[in-house]
Amino acid sequence: MQAGAARSGARIGIRCGHRPIEVRAMWTKTALPLLLVLLASSVGATDHIDAQRDASAIRSQQADIRRDVVAATPRYAHLDVASRTELLGLQDRVDGLLKNVDSTANLSERRQIELFNALESISALVNNDPGGRLECWRERPVGTSQAETRCSTARGLQAQNRTYQRVWKRAGQR
Repeated sequence: MQAGAARSGARIGIRCGHRPIEVRAMWTKTALPLLLVLLASSVGATDHIDAQRDASAIRSQQADIRRDVVAATPRYAHLDVASRTELLGLQDRVDGLLKNVDSTANLSERRQIELFNALESISALVNNDPGGRLECWRERPVGTSQAETRCSTARGLQAQNRTYQRVWKRAGQR
């Protein structure tokens, strides 16, 4: 089956095998407005990604959280002393990773993952949801030398570990 297309004026002729199919092009009524909407939404998404990569925005957000944690505001009342200490230590790690950096894109991939994990840990502490924390790591799948980034929630990793333990336990009983 061969496919080919030829455009002539407002009509597009498509050949699928031996049968020609003619489709009227509605470029100005449908495709062009759709394309403009998609382009506008991708610009907004790009702005959002740029904001996530802005190191000064991350530093500012962390400074606000630190100020509120130290002041023991009601938003952070659920944090016990150990959790507060852990949160402040994670923020110190974030500050160290972002020192002399304008964008997280300037960090190595390993440091980006380290930064992401620290920010996720802070988020889990702040939101009192340690199992919802997303953790990422680099690993080489079997049969390849190309490392890839993998991510999973803490809950997912715990469930996976329990499954592996059950499998090993059954294998040991045989």
